[in-house]
Amino acid sequence: MKMRLLVTSHCNRACDGCCNEQFDLNALPLFTTFKGFTEILLTGGEPMLYPDRIISIAVRARANSNPGTKIYMYTAKPKDIIPVLYYLDGICLTLHDQSDVDPFIILQQQMQDLPTLRLKSYRLNIFQGVDIKNIDPIWKVRNNIQWIKDCPIPQDEILMRWG
Repeated sequence: MKMRLLVTSHCNRACDGCCNEQFDLNALPLFTTFKGFTEILLTGGEPMLYPDRIISIAVRARANSNPGTKIYMYTAKPKDIIPVLYYLDGICLTLHDQSDVDPFIILQQQMQDLPTLRLKSYRLNIFQGVDIKNIDPIWKVRNNIQWIKDCPIPQDEILMRWG
């Protein structure tokens, strides 16, 4: 079973179509335990507004989850992500608009010299209208994505919020 853990509702964006606008985030059940989950998906708002919180949660999850549990993070903020990556099994990074491209290019350049980080799982979602070239093959890319109406939570996931 997978847990999607909302670690913050804060975000530095105001995206039309954002899933968080469609939920009463305060009505989500509070996180209780890491036990029993095969994957923990850290999300927000924007989790990378609080990188120390992400590291702390990942350390706690490693200590208190089942052996082999994978920890991933969903983010739209590639800047300053390298220190956090050491604590995760991978990320799903979304480029919403053209202003996200330069920070992503810088991230790719930084990762070139960090072979242990290159072994993790990397997904890249690129919204319609974002033009980017030369994506490193470590990224599994989904191009031309759009907001999903009503943002359904996959049936094999439990959505909770950090307290």
